[in-house]
Amino acid sequence: MNAPAAFESFLLFEGDRKIEIEKDTKVPNATIFKFNKEDHTLGNLLKHQLLKNKNVLFAGYRNPHPLEHLFLLRIQTDGHITPADALTEAINHLLSELTAIEEGFKNFIEPLKVLEQEQIPLSTVIRIRRKRGGAPSDWVVASKRNRVEGEDEESESSRAVFKLAATADKPSISAISNVFQPSKVAIVEYDLVNGVINKPQIIDKHQEQINEAAAMVEKMDFAEGVAKNEAPLASNESLDDEHYVYDFYAPSQSTFLNFDDDLVIRHITDEERQLMFVDDLSDDSEPDPDDPDSNDENDYRNEYPDEGEFDEEHDTTSDDDFDHFGDDDESLHDYLEEDDK
Repeated sequence: MNAPAAFESFLLFEGDRKIEIEKDTKVPNATIFKFNKEDHTLGNLLKHQLLKNKNVLFAGYRNPHPLEHLFLLRIQTDGHITPADALTEAINHLLSELTAIEEGFKNFIEPLKVLEQEQIPLSTVIRIRRKRGGAPSDWVVASKRNRVEGEDEESESSRAVFKLAATADKPSISAISNVFQPSKVAIVEYDLVNGVINKPQIIDKHQEQINEAAAMVEKMDFAEGVAKNEAPLASNESLDDEHYVYDFYAPSQSTFLNFDDDLVIRHITDEERQLMFVDDLSDDSEPDPDDPDSNDENDYRNEYPDEGEFDEEHDTTSDDDFDHFGDDDESLHDYLEEDDK
């Protein structure tokens, strides 16, 4: 006979009760809780939580039979709290501890996810905050900072050119949703005034939209709470945002900046700009390998006929051509004589 699947042993059927309560008649302030379709491991966890309560005099569990998926939990208190209340408090504390364990696991696993994402090139965007009246730079260069003194300027392989893609009033990446299709982008925040570059952050567009919606609802709730005859003062943060805009720069080519690198961001130089456009023009003007060279000595258009191979009808030395011109001269001479008469 085949044994049932493990999960079937923990299923509750119609008429089954998860917990059965039986009051202990021999010991005061004691109750026995029967947990059906549960493993005794849960009983051990609840026991340790109950013993942390100073009002609990005894807490223990047992499993009547190894093949039965149930356990009996016996709780005795000092009378200041009932066994049921003590069990409820123990369950809440256990949930809190499990939540803390979950958060710790997330904090451990998130860096591993970042490492996995670093294996897959993400769209890297540079976001620069500047004063509203200032003119933005159309191109910027991001490069790895040289750590060795006397080392030459950054090599071509360690730098990337970024082009101005959009300017927005808010730092939200929704301003460049028409530029980048992936749901996640790596944002490099650059403080133009202080020259400070924040470490790149991976931002999820969908999560950012959810956060923005929640922030709007919070502002609406705050506005409703303000009395109609009281005009709320504008915060310094909101006033500060009105004087600044955000420029988003997208890579001119597929670019991935290493998160561990110490980056430098600067405006593109005139020389780099010229070289960049010269490279584009040179790419367009490259010769077609399938197009024959008309100056090539072996080109069929440069073949000359051998001597004596001219067609007779194109021979300008024939007598017919002289006779033809002669006829024209005679007609002109007759016309001039008639004019003199």
